[in-house]
Amino acid sequence: LARDIHCPVVTAGRGACPPEDCGGIWGYEDLLIRCKQKIPSDDDLERLEWAGMDDGWDASAFDKQAVNALFKETYENHKA
Repeated sequence: LARDIHCPVVTAGRGACPPEDCGGIWGYEDLLIRCKQKIPSDDDLERLEWAGMDDGWDASAFDKQAVNALFKETYENHKA
């Protein structure tokens, strides 16, 4: 990498990040368990919908290019 790069660059990753305000690692773990239910209860479905983890959400998804694009956009918008 060139020495003049100041924007962080992701070189590898694994899994989707937790939704905002899901209750920390314990809340995220609870949501992941709810995602794995073969027949989710109404409570499971409600919690997953609230967290934005319904409709095909994939806990294993990770897009390195998307993360780097977000970093670059944030860096470009905030550099002095």
